[in-house]
Amino acid sequence: MLENNSLDAQALAQIVRTSPYFDEQWYLEQYPEIEYHEDGNPDAAYHYANYGYKEQRLPSVLFDGNKYSQYHNLKDINPLLHYIAQGCPGDYRAHNLEQGLLVKLNEGGNLTNSQKALLLEGGYKTTTNKDLDLAATPATLSEKFYFLRAFHLNLWDKHTPLFDLRTLSSTLQNNYGFSQEQAPTPVALFDSASELTQEQWDKLPNAFYFLFNGLTATTISVSDKRKVKLSEVHTVLENVQKQCQSNLSERLTAQAQAKFVIGCFALTKADQEPSLEFNVLCTNGQASTILVSGANRALNLYDRDFNLLGCSLANDSQGARPALEQVEKPKCYEQMLELANKLAANVPCLAVRFKVFKDRFFCQEVRPDLYNGNFLLTNDFDLRLGVAFNINYLFKS
Repeated sequence: MLENNSLDAQALAQIVRTSPYFDEQWYLEQYPEIEYHEDGNPDAAYHYANYGYKEQRLPSVLFDGNKYSQYHNLKDINPLLHYIAQGCPGDYRAHNLEQGLLVKLNEGGNLTNSQKALLLEGGYKTTTNKDLDLAATPATLSEKFYFLRAFHLNLWDKHTPLFDLRTLSSTLQNNYGFSQEQAPTPVALFDSASELTQEQWDKLPNAFYFLFNGLTATTISVSDKRKVKLSEVHTVLENVQKQCQSNLSERLTAQAQAKFVIGCFALTKADQEPSLEFNVLCTNGQASTILVSGANRALNLYDRDFNLLGCSLANDSQGARPALEQVEKPKCYEQMLELANKLAANVPCLAVRFKVFKDRFFCQEVRPDLYNGNFLLTNDFDLRLGVAFNINYLFKS
């Protein structure tokens, strides 16, 4: 049993202060009547560690200490410190506050880290039917993405020009050493689907693809414009935009800071040559994992030295398709990784999608995460049910 008097007041406060279950911003907003002063009560962590729990205050929405104390019959013991020391299993989230958070988010309010984490955990549960504790050490790559979203969004703030289709091409060329050919150059940009008029449609090339600000991993390709009606395109684009605006996870990412834009990019003759997509996943400021996709959505996973880590099958109406065979390392591989490393400097995690031909490539898009935070390696959308490999090296301790 953890006794509060085993450590002095400052030591207890430091344990609380460094715990992801404690949210200082939330505590200050939730309990504005508390007075802080250098003698006796210097900050929120100190107050909760030594006084707040006795007053039945919560450290954040991620830990309902009152529920915990009642369940474990604790008396005169700080429930958060007990939980950190003993690790008693159970769901101790303040779920009664979730509805209020959704209302606040819909009204344009700003959420604190623990509030974001609570909603992201709920989104993960809804998407994967698996529990997620963002305050605990993330185990899978999917969990790591969600952890970064919840607690490190501010680290992406200065990089938002990379996520804005209006500035992406010039940013890549002026700041990161991409050539004009290697940077994607839009032939048209629209703030909404309705802005794509018949006259503009007629001016578009015969083959092109759409990209979107704010909705990860969504690309719409038109290989022959003559076989597509503009009204059909409007319907698809409008549905994507609605999904973006209603998607909770997306609204909690840095992408929300870049205004929603639909970018139209031409497919040249070169693009119709045999090619592969290289999704370069960068962590700790450097390329760490490469997801290579080919025909029929087959996927291969490589480390930064291009050693095959695993592969997956793709399903369609015809049944299971074989995974990609071992892909030959392209001649432009090292240059591609060097540019990805420049993009990822000082960013916790970044995904860069390249289109790669025999000896050349161009960048299609840059994302602060991959596939809505779930690492798409199998049809289960989660690494735990996909290929097993060691990912410990991806994130430094």
